[in-house]
Amino acid sequence: MKTAEVFRFEIGYQARRAWTWLFFVALLALSFQITREGYSDNARDGGYFFNGPFVVLSITVLASAMGLLVSATLAGDAAARDVQTRLHPLLYTSRVGEHSYLAGRFGAAFAVYALILVGVQIALLLALLVTGLPAEFIGPFRPSTYLSAYAIIALPNAFVATALLFSMAALSRRAIVAYLGAVLLFFVTMFVLMMVARKFGHWQLAKLLDPLAFTIVSELSSSTTAADKNTLAMLFNRPLLLNRAVWLGVGLVALAITHLRFRFDHVTTHARRKRAAVPAVSATLPASESAPIVVPHATRAFGLVTRLRQTLAIAAQSFREIALSWGGLALVGLTTLLVALGPKALNHLGVPLLPTTQQMTRWVGSSGEILWMIVPMLTVFYVGELVWGSRQTRLAGIGDAAPVPDG
Repeated sequence: MKTAEVFRFEIGYQARRAWTWLFFVALLALSFQITREGYSDNARDGGYFFNGPFVVLSITVLASAMGLLVSATLAGDAAARDVQTRLHPLLYTSRVGEHSYLAGRFGAAFAVYALILVGVQIALLLALLVTGLPAEFIGPFRPSTYLSAYAIIALPNAFVATALLFSMAALSRRAIVAYLGAVLLFFVTMFVLMMVARKFGHWQLAKLLDPLAFTIVSELSSSTTAADKNTLAMLFNRPLLLNRAVWLGVGLVALAITHLRFRFDHVTTHARRKRAAVPAVSATLPASESAPIVVPHATRAFGLVTRLRQTLAIAAQSFREIALSWGGLALVGLTTLLVALGPKALNHLGVPLLPTTQQMTRWVGSSGEILWMIVPMLTVFYVGELVWGSRQTRLAGIGDAAPVPDG
């Protein structure tokens, strides 16, 4: 009963937010535009139907990748909102149990994200109505195609993404960590596709390790004929079903670990516990040694030079915070993999090329525009770290009182 109440409250809260409906409209519009611009020409040149199973499958997988930012927002907010708004002392002392709290919040985040992904199938139907293609490029309308893509691709991807990101945010008590998880999840997908599958040729392993099933769609794109694409049966695709089973299991394990480790305790850091363990030293001096404290007079200056020094000091401190955070370390790891494995992917007709700057830039650029989705995800994470960092440490009041202009 309490789980249902938590679920109902969270659904109502998310439904009242303008961001929820903006996400729905944005994902619908992007899916509609990509379908019209990308697959109209493919239908003419490739010989497969504009509304065939392969097109529906491809757009659904692509939308799942674009929706990682949506999932991070919903899962992170549901898992850590109470801590970041400082309402957790009231909640943790209420009669709502930890199981009801986690189950209700996760269920609501997953349900809202699943509803947003329905917009992708609506976009596919709208694109079919306004495509303007000749009748020979449009196949018979089969509702089962759209239902299968939603049930086998969209829903499992939504569950896996929401489970992993919700677990990260709930255990860390920080909503921004969900964005870092979205970046890592997307990078794993791209790494498995481009390196494990395409570069090293381990397609069977890659199809199993890909959390969003991008590798399976890529293989179908290059290994099937137009007739196969028009008659593709997702329900009988063994690698796809095995991939779904593996990653659904990963999501369930993540939720189980969260349930075991999450406690209604006040958030403390290791550094705070370490400082608390140091015995306090009395600063009281004997009466004979006490003396008035003399503070030297300092000339205050708030001219252009001072403002410039303040700006540079804040910029340097902000850079250190980003560079030493989990997001900064993750970016170092991604860059290291790119530098280490990138030269191995440079070849022309099987002949290795010298990994010059020009060759590396061309290789990264040819990896596809979808790779650059990492950039906005990392940007959101870094901005959130800087904007919310002082509030989370409760130093915002001190910073606001400092003699530093807003600009």
